[in-house]
Amino acid sequence: MKEGDKRHGTFNPVFKGNYPLCLQAIAGLRIEWQYMGDSTMPPLGTGLFMAMTDNKHLQDQRYWVYEDAIEFDGNN
Repeated sequence: MKEGDKRHGTFNPVFKGNYPLCLQAIAGLRIEWQYMGDSTMPPLGTGLFMAMTDNKHLQDQRYWVYEDAIEFDGNN
């Protein structure tokens, strides 16, 4: 993937409590995610994604999520 690419997937974190409330609110929902690049901190090389939703708080905060917490659709 290259920076800016988008995919659809479901946010399924192992522990929802490790995430801010605005991210907890989208857990289990299928939404669009934008690839922001690879992590430069452990775990190195893990993809980072930002949720593309109409949730104003998520847009303002620009939280990034490790790809391991997202179950991506198989067709994209």
